[in-house]
Amino acid sequence: RRLLLEFGGKWVTPDNEMNGAMKGILPVITVGMDPEEAKKIAYIAAGSAAKTTMVNNVFFDEDKEKAKKFVSDMGFELELVPMSKYMPRELMSFKELPEEDRQKAMDAFGSVNFWVMTAKPGSVEDFHCTEDQFKADIRLTDDVLNISMSGRLDTISSPGLLGLYKEAKEKGKISSVCIDMSELEYISSAGLRVLMIMRKELSDGKDFSLINMKDSIREIIETTGFDTIFC
Repeated sequence: RRLLLEFGGKWVTPDNEMNGAMKGILPVITVGMDPEEAKKIAYIAAGSAAKTTMVNNVFFDEDKEKAKKFVSDMGFELELVPMSKYMPRELMSFKELPEEDRQKAMDAFGSVNFWVMTAKPGSVEDFHCTEDQFKADIRLTDDVLNISMSGRLDTISSPGLLGLYKEAKEKGKISSVCIDMSELEYISSAGLRVLMIMRKELSDGKDFSLINMKDSIREIIETTGFDTIFC
């Protein structure tokens, strides 16, 4: 959802309806087989499903209303698009089947829907800080904090960044921080301490990331020993 909010797009999957389709297809593709062979194929199919995330996952619950509620609670708008709208007239996998069985298999697949999920708009807050040689733009989208910095983050400008971070914290929970350093020219130990404060306040350090670092900035971070924490 965070990726969709940041970059746009939709999440499309038919996965949670394919299990039901396979129940209709298995009797068709095993027709005429030796009963023991047909049973073996059914066991293999059931075993494969049992090893996937379908088991004990509400997204794959046979009660689709539960699954729809789950999708909504996770922050998505849902649209169901019938697979039949995009299916070819014939599927090559079924071309050797008798006409009646081929149609049953096609109908089973045709009953499947694509679940098209779009991230619901989240709350967005913007914060800005400008010093003589430093600028920071912060955007809090739901609980994701994105920071873009340019210029020099030093003893003079770092208190401004810290104040901006505290202001963002007052607006809502922060569970992830991503800092774009592509335009940052210099960072001092005071600036690094501000970044350390942000990282320490996250429940998981893996949710803190520095991206697009210039070689000069990376060298400073490595020289000060902060690379063992940030990189």
